[in-house]
Amino acid sequence: MGLEQLFMDAKLIAGPTQEGLMIRTWEPDSPCIVLGRSNHAEKELRLDNCLEDAIVVTRRLGGGGAVYLDRGMLVVTMAEPAKKLLPPGYWFERFNKRMMGWLEQAGVRNLEQKGHSDLCVGDRKILGCCLHFPKGWAFYQASLLITCDMKPMDRYLRHPSKEPEYRAGRSHLEFMTTLEEQGHELKPSQIREIIGYEFREDLRAVNQ
Repeated sequence: MGLEQLFMDAKLIAGPTQEGLMIRTWEPDSPCIVLGRSNHAEKELRLDNCLEDAIVVTRRLGGGGAVYLDRGMLVVTMAEPAKKLLPPGYWFERFNKRMMGWLEQAGVRNLEQKGHSDLCVGDRKILGCCLHFPKGWAFYQASLLITCDMKPMDRYLRHPSKEPEYRAGRSHLEFMTTLEEQGHELKPSQIREIIGYEFREDLRAVNQ
């Protein structure tokens, strides 16, 4: 399902004709790894383990590091007209503010953006995201850790070749957290409901 859904995300920005914000959400149903646009697999992944466990590896259009996706996560894709040339930091903050608003509606507090674009509870990362700029559009894709098992990350992902200063060399398990680990009894479907309700009337939201 992961590869199919990533393909559908790409179609969202492959010459979109709609105007205004477009949204798409989906839940991975099996493990896969998504490399950033300029990542080198041998540098970012434990390839022997990936091959041994038949983990699918693909590549996205956006930048950033390698991402492990699996059940208990939520992928949120947004595309918005970008008629002016604005820096990536503007778009990260703009899209992340929407994500923070939805999570606050679900009862998640004390969220803040750290590094270039991570959303964190304290100094633990719960959401990573990337940007891509097809002609006239800003495309944002984020993965939110909700109830997922994070242990496979250390099996399949090497320590990233680039990291934000606040990570301070921590392992994946020390650096990341889930909403469940932070005491929130939430499911991916509940976050999807909040997003869909918020934009059902006045924005084109696509949820599959």
